[in-house]
Amino acid sequence: MKYTFAATAIVLATAAASAASTSSPPIWQGDLFITTASTSTAACNGAGIATGGVVQAIFAAKNLPNIPSDQLAVFFPGGSAHQIVPKSGTSLNGATSVTITHIKHDASLKTEIVTLPGAIKISSPASGTQSLTVPVSDLGATGCNVTFNGVLIPRPGSLQN
Repeated sequence: MKYTFAATAIVLATAAASAASTSSPPIWQGDLFITTASTSTAACNGAGIATGGVVQAIFAAKNLPNIPSDQLAVFFPGGSAHQIVPKSGTSLNGATSVTITHIKHDASLKTEIVTLPGAIKISSPASGTQSLTVPVSDLGATGCNVTFNGVLIPRPGSLQN
């Protein structure tokens, strides 16, 4: 599992370094709060996912070097992570169908196409921030439905337009 996270960090750090030398959009990071979770499922409970919980997230906007579409990486307290990209097109904003790659705490991988119960919303409420609302149904084909909300800030070393 450590190697999976290390590999993800290296890829994102490389993208950030490339972005710093261009006028590309920044990579955003921060905490997303779980505003709703289907607490009746053992899958949510077993993964420690509950309303009021916090996950860490990194949002990489399209047009960064080697990133053809928006990507959202969500890191859960139990050691698993998810990469969320639009199923079609290049923008997560407004997406209702996404491809999610699950990296579970045992380092197993699973990729699936998920239809969301609502559209992902990405906006800029204040200069230098990104606000995200991400509803995800059947997280990891487990029956755990969650909605994340939060404000992300640019990672150090990345440039704003």
